[in-house]
Amino acid sequence: MRQKYEKKQLNSICSEFAQHKKIIGKKMPIFAQEYKIAK
Repeated sequence: MRQKYEKKQLNSICSEFAQHKKIIGKKMPIFAQEYKIAK
């Protein structure tokens, strides 16, 4: 039972991380453009 719960927790952390990666992926080109302009 506990193992099942830990796996569920791990899955939620993984999905949260995947969402963050998506957000970062969307923002990265903007950051790259700003960096080029700043340089």
